[in-house]
Amino acid sequence: IAKITDGNGNLLYLNRFYPYDGEEPKGCDPAIFDRLYEGNTGAYNTMGAFNMLYSETPVLYNADGSPYEGTEFFVKMLVENYTTEKAIHTLDTKDRKITFTTASKSESDGYSYEGSSTRATVFRGTGVGNNSLFYADTFIIFTNIILDGNADNILPNSKTRLLDINSGSKTVYVGENAVLQNAEMKGGNGAGAFVNDGNFTLSGGTIRNCIANNGGGIYIYKDNKTVKMEAGNIYHCYATENGGGVNVGNGSFTMSGGTISYCGLNTNDQVITKKGGGIYLENGKKLNMSGGSIIKNGAKTSGGGVAVGGSNSQLKFSGKVNISGNTKDNSEAPGKACNVELNYDTNGIINTNNGGLLSGSYIGVYVPDGPNLYDKHGIKRAPFGTFTERDNTSTFYSFVNDRNGLKGGIIENPSPYTIYWIEIFSLTVEKDIVNESSNSENSENEELFLFKVNLRGLASAPGQPDAKDIDSSTGEYGGMYFNSNGLDTTTAVFAL
Repeated sequence: IAKITDGNGNLLYLNRFYPYDGEEPKGCDPAIFDRLYEGNTGAYNTMGAFNMLYSETPVLYNADGSPYEGTEFFVKMLVENYTTEKAIHTLDTKDRKITFTTASKSESDGYSYEGSSTRATVFRGTGVGNNSLFYADTFIIFTNIILDGNADNILPNSKTRLLDINSGSKTVYVGENAVLQNAEMKGGNGAGAFVNDGNFTLSGGTIRNCIANNGGGIYIYKDNKTVKMEAGNIYHCYATENGGGVNVGNGSFTMSGGTISYCGLNTNDQVITKKGGGIYLENGKKLNMSGGSIIKNGAKTSGGGVAVGGSNSQLKFSGKVNISGNTKDNSEAPGKACNVELNYDTNGIINTNNGGLLSGSYIGVYVPDGPNLYDKHGIKRAPFGTFTERDNTSTFYSFVNDRNGLKGGIIENPSPYTIYWIEIFSLTVEKDIVNESSNSENSENEELFLFKVNLRGLASAPGQPDAKDIDSSTGEYGGMYFNSNGLDTTTAVFAL
């Protein structure tokens, strides 16, 4: 059902033999296995592929009979569907790198993938019990393969977690076309991936249909570990408590790409998760988001998109991000909108950093009713976030108040590095082409043009920040460009 190759895809061998006295040895007995893991490292005929690699120095040979001394291995599935009755373990070794994938349909060594689909699926059998399906204790990459918890067919109240990460300083990757699906942790956390003591990166794969008490898709258990989402998807995962997609129980979660969607909801789109349909952060934990989308997630009581568990949690935004279309059942906003919930009396939870947001970003912010909340952080000219010295202040309009439509900005005489809710006004101008020729095809109505608007008085308009507070020479605010030249009259230039 599987084979082991070297890092270049060359088939490895279990033994070597000497054809004739004095001749060079050759590899024999190809590293082909009829199981993935059987819990022992005995005779070759009872050993699984991952048993073979559960050693500091696996005894494998190249085709020429020389010992294979490399540290990189591929375990390639040859069949479409395989059910394992044993949990799969990997050994924590210094330089080991394993890629678990599906062989191609035309392998040069003659051992090719025989399935009709594009990738193999490894199902969890009842013999795995309450163990995780896969214990990733070394540097391992999952690509073009499916790990299926088989939750619908496992006995009630069983724990069917897919991935338990204990790789220490090494990273476990769920990469392109890899899927973790159909897992449930009744009474436990992290059905898709439980990040215990290791680093984890979702770099193109998918986590779907995973259910847990906390962190249906991913649960981060230990501090000082690197957990990233660079690409891929987490969807239709939910928690019966907090964090449908991701629960940051410790440390931080970094998101630079990919999409978290339809989390907090079951497959019938019924809201299940209490707090943080997309992401939930325990008090003092961090979300660093520089790309990707958190959309169409839901929660019952707090943060359909993102919820925090305390005033010391931090959300840091930069780049082009999208947090929109998320809801909560008890929202006071139109359409029950609730994207990022600010439910503590502080400006320190929502922040921009690393240069700030790029044009095209959207971050909905929901401020609930309550003492020192909505009246203090949710109304016009109220503060709600912070920025750093070099952040782009012209894109604060990317923050949108879920309840009243106000946008982020700066007011006159602000507190240092503080973002406020303001009103933004726009002016629509149509270019009128006077064409001397009767041939209308020569008109250039679509041509880019500039025009000027003079804002007199103190170089400000109601709800619009003073241009000189943005930049005294070439300030930029949304689609509006200013050049005050130090005068009391500011020219606002719109590029259309």
